[in-house]
Amino acid sequence: MLEELARLGVNSNWVLLEEGDMMRGKDLPPGGQGAIDREIMETTIRIIEEVFEEHDLELPPAKKAKLIMLLHDMFVQDEQKLNGAKRTIVELVKLAS
Repeated sequence: MLEELARLGVNSNWVLLEEGDMMRGKDLPPGGQGAIDREIMETTIRIIEEVFEEHDLELPPAKKAKLIMLLHDMFVQDEQKLNGAKRTIVELVKLAS
C-alpha cells in the first residue's frame, strides 16, 4: 500500500512518521491538491465515517482532514479505486493509529 501511495506522490515519511509534507513534488499545485470532486469527496467522507464507526476509531480533526484529502486525491486519479475504498481506508486508518 505504501508503494502505491508513493507512486501517487504521497510522502511515506508523512504516512509512517507524521513528518514532512503529505505530498511530494514541486509540480503539485499549492497545498498539494488539485480540484475537489464533490461526489468523490462525499463518498470518501461517508466511507471514512462508516469505517470509524464500525471499528470504534477516532482521529484528531487535523489528521482526519489530511486522510480525507489524501484519499480524495487518490480516488480522483483513479476512480476504480473507489470500489475497494473501504478496505483501503481500514488499512490506512489502522496503520495511522
